[in-house]
Amino acid sequence: MNIFFAGNFPPPIHGVAIINSLLYNGLKKRGLRIYRLITNTSNDFQDFSYQGSLSFRKFIITSYQSIKGTLILCIKQPNVIYLVPGESFFGFLRFIPFILIGKAFKKKVILHFHGEVFLKNYISYSSFKKSIIAYSLRNATKLIVLGQTYVEKFSKTFDNCESKLTICMNGISNEYLANDLIVKRKVNEIKDGHELKILFLSNLMESKGVLDLFDSIEYLNQSGLNYRIDLCGAIEPEISELVNEKILKYSKYVTYHGTVNGLVKKKILENSHVLCLPTYMPSEAQPVSIMEAMANGIAVVVTDVGGIRDIFDQNENGFFCYVKEPSSIAESIIKCYNKYESIAQNNYLKAIDKFEETKFIQRVNTIIIES
Repeated sequence: MNIFFAGNFPPPIHGVAIINSLLYNGLKKRGLRIYRLITNTSNDFQDFSYQGSLSFRKFIITSYQSIKGTLILCIKQPNVIYLVPGESFFGFLRFIPFILIGKAFKKKVILHFHGEVFLKNYISYSSFKKSIIAYSLRNATKLIVLGQTYVEKFSKTFDNCESKLTICMNGISNEYLANDLIVKRKVNEIKDGHELKILFLSNLMESKGVLDLFDSIEYLNQSGLNYRIDLCGAIEPEISELVNEKILKYSKYVTYHGTVNGLVKKKILENSHVLCLPTYMPSEAQPVSIMEAMANGIAVVVTDVGGIRDIFDQNENGFFCYVKEPSSIAESIIKCYNKYESIAQNNYLKAIDKFEETKFIQRVNTIIIES
């Protein structure tokens, strides 16, 4: 089977790009021929305001990508067209030719949506823009969403799309799946009163809650908790000066590692006890960092946004905190510390059952075959 695969890939490193890369490599290992079209408009980490904006440079890049993709589809004639479209109108618009070509050649066209920004944007569009998108979705074979949360939202937004919707949770690379000995070792560390290692594993963006995490330090100090915070990710350019000031101010409690991957990332995950992600990012869906944390027996502190409830259970996997409330972040971290043993075991077993790499690849592969 031949597949045309269009979407974002690293660099830069972010959730959708990581998932696309994992899926691309996993399908190739299964012997499928993949014609990949990388649809990034930049290889550098940009401010959130850059995402979805339109510029002459973007227009040139996306025009080239559209021409290249069209040529691949017309010449190679793949059996399946698998698309991970952009969330803005123009981000989605550049995928429409691929959908229509697939329809014309009677190919399977599968659209994979990672979150709800696409839906939020759609509601604000003019009738003309809505008609273009609705027509495109009607010509797709399947619409993949991350969880039941998004099935309900898509069904309310688009008429007669229920039969095309299918759920596929994300997965993680087995590279970041710990073994039970590591989880037991970390449980014993907390029992023995070792330093609690708190991890922020995401790009350091204001909307990801990194500034709120800094502000929670004073509350953590008041509790008397022995802890250390590891920050991992690229710093959002717009707040880089402020973040660097905070890192310097709280150097006694914070270590900044920059962007991490491979063995460095694996080591940090294996030594962390609590993941803190107090995000309120509009495009938040199912953060890969939460699944990677669970796979290492790490308790999770996170906000109740996007599709996080589809993969996270309060008290079982960690604790919710309130958006932009540093005191709530500190309280939830302390709750995780007090209940670490049971949460660590719950998360590790859940990751093996739900997020393991081969199971994720199989879920997508099944959708492709059965569509």
